[in-house]
Amino acid sequence: GDALYIVISGTFIALTEALGEATRYDKEGDYFGELCLVLPSHTRGATVVAQGDVSCVKLWKPLLVDLPGKKLDRILFVNMIEECLHKIPKLRFFPAETRRRLAKRAVVVEHHMCDGAVLYDEEQGVSG
Repeated sequence: GDALYIVISGTFIALTEALGEATRYDKEGDYFGELCLVLPSHTRGATVVAQGDVSCVKLWKPLLVDLPGKKLDRILFVNMIEECLHKIPKLRFFPAETRRRLAKRAVVVEHHMCDGAVLYDEEQGVSG
């Protein structure tokens, strides 16, 4: 991906081929494409299609990365991590502020591994 999209009106559906999932973006202010800002080496992870008449804002990656002040990529990253933490059943019931603090401390760790490589072995307690 090369841009962040913000919904103004209409419905967009993101189809994630690898997971076989569909995500709906239909509220003003919903956004997608943020992974291009958060993970520099990330390639497109979904195909987004419009459902009927739509309107959105498209912000190209170079415009967003060079913003003065707070880094928009970090803000979006924290928001994305918060959403992920809320989806984990054991963390869903943590207070929102606790999930926010956890999200602010999150870092990206990229693993370039071959298929079948073990990322974490619970029995051994070893990260690879």
